[in-house]
Amino acid sequence: MRLQGQSETAHANQTRQDDADDAAQRAGDREVEAAVADIDSAEFDSVSAALLRMHGIGYGRCSDCDAPIPYARLNAEPQALRCVACQTIHEGKN
Repeated sequence: MRLQGQSETAHANQTRQDDADDAAQRAGDREVEAAVADIDSAEFDSVSAALLRMHGIGYGRCSDCDAPIPYARLNAEPQALRCVACQTIHEGKN
């Protein structure tokens, strides 16, 4: 009887630990999903702004120095706001 009680206690403890592990995993999954949603939203906003610039004035021109942004850069990063030189400076400030 005593062994059975110990076995049941050990099983209950393991079940609680498994539940805690599952809850931690679910919380981690929710954090990852929220981060991905934030990135997706920011990327969507960036692409939408680029599309608006394409239909107006300013697309393909650096927002800092007004120089043309090279086609290769726009091809790789269509929503680029800055030429490579200005983007490098901008990233150095942040």
